[in-house]
Amino acid sequence: MFQEDKVELASERVELANVKEIPNKLKKILDTQKKLDKVIPQIETLTKNKIEQQKLLEFYIKESNDFVSEIDKQIKQLGLDESTVPNLKSLKIEIDNSKGYINK
Repeated sequence: MFQEDKVELASERVELANVKEIPNKLKKILDTQKKLDKVIPQIETLTKNKIEQQKLLEFYIKESNDFVSEIDKQIKQLGLDESTVPNLKSLKIEIDNSKGYINK
């Protein structure tokens, strides 16, 4: 019976030895919280700016689409080739490319 008590005490010592890790674990958590306290406001500001720019880009896409539609009608009415209008093709490409920025 004396042997069992000895084993139990040894087990408790091992568990208590792990208690020494508490300050280390606590420090890691607190350090990470401090880092997040600095980063979160920056992320929130960037997110707000991103949303504002996306809304502005949406407006410019719609405005440009309407403009391109009008130019396309005029080109057709005049019997011209689209390639004769400088930068029209580039504008259409960038309108399409810009749509990818809206849902990011």
